[in-house]
Amino acid sequence: MRQLPRLCCLCLCILALACKGGGGTDGQGGGPGGNGGVDGGSGGVDGGGNGGVGGSSTTDCDPGSMRDCYTGPAGTETMGACTIGSETCNAEGTDWGACIGEVVPTPEVDTPPGQTPVDEDCDGMIDEAP
Repeated sequence: MRQLPRLCCLCLCILALACKGGGGTDGQGGGPGGNGGVDGGSGGVDGGGNGGVGGSSTTDCDPGSMRDCYTGPAGTETMGACTIGSETCNAEGTDWGACIGEVVPTPEVDTPPGQTPVDEDCDGMIDEAP
């Protein structure tokens, strides 16, 4: 449920790109200043080509605009403790800033008694043995 706002934002981004005459999520459309994808990067949701969402891209962007980003392994961005962050286009409109707020996989740690277990490595299992 906590991913619903991000999903809505992604849908709005796709719609906005379609209205501008480009876009799509397959990397073949003409996103703003780029050669396609949701983020106007190199293609698909993974504009940086790193297997995640967003990421570094050399395409132009609208100054101050924001997009989702994730530098962890593909498929982990909504598992366990992992979450998507956001990055902002710089004032010149030439590059995206750092991915802020993302949580990427970390090694599992044993949950102390009385605390809620967490899936730190974002593999869908909690406190499994290494």
